[in-house]
Amino acid sequence: MHLARMALLLGFLFPLTLFSAQFREYYRSGEQVAPQQPAPSPAPVQAPPIRRIEPPAQAPRPALQPPAAPARPAVRGIRSGHFGWNGDWLVRASLGAVAQSRSVTVETADLATNDEVYYRPDNKLMGTADGSVLTHDATDLLFRLQLGLGYQMPGEGNFWLIELYSAGDLQETLFSYAWTLPGYTFSGSIPYLKALVGMGHVDAEGLSPTSLSFGVGAGAYNWLTRTRNWRLEYGLDLTRREWLPIEHNYGPEAWVDTEWHLYLGTAWRF
Repeated sequence: MHLARMALLLGFLFPLTLFSAQFREYYRSGEQVAPQQPAPSPAPVQAPPIRRIEPPAQAPRPALQPPAAPARPAVRGIRSGHFGWNGDWLVRASLGAVAQSRSVTVETADLATNDEVYYRPDNKLMGTADGSVLTHDATDLLFRLQLGLGYQMPGEGNFWLIELYSAGDLQETLFSYAWTLPGYTFSGSIPYLKALVGMGHVDAEGLSPTSLSFGVGAGAYNWLTRTRNWRLEYGLDLTRREWLPIEHNYGPEAWVDTEWHLYLGTAWRF
């Protein structure tokens, strides 16, 4: 009996157990109970003799077979996936050029020390510590190799990447998420837009970050194989980075970077 029916039946029988002396036997399945007092038997009636008709012989019925288990879906029909996600892993490498503009600000203490203030990466003299705010703009052209691991959703789906690189005075861990636009495919290239966030590590104690960056980007990729597991990527990113203050005896030094990153890369999907 179905569990729901059993629960309903038990719920109905529970109050009846309080009066089990006269009602218990009526709920025994398949049993008929004689009444408490025999009823008077009717007068016998003469009935015509009944001719017994033998039923025709029947062939023995085949033994019942248990129902067949439902067929399992073919392995090739099951969508690929990892850890409950449908999609594929990506291994990516790119080589790019970075045009960096850095704004440097030093707020010298009100108590003038007249110390010479330098921007150390360029050994540029910014001025003297006389209580004023000193500024400097530095530009640089960097080249960087970027390596990462990511995941792409089914079909031409979105993908995310975690990447590492080192360039100039910065080592950074980047996280990016890209939205593909397959409806705007051109010349076999599938465009995408992405958002980036990164943490830099330079002269840090342990793994403490020394900078935080945010950015946006646009790019496209072309599949190089029919199986769509090898592709070529290219794009342009715009990033803003803010550094932790560098403390000096004459006051804190602050850096803010603006970067344009032009890259060419490749990715393997598996």
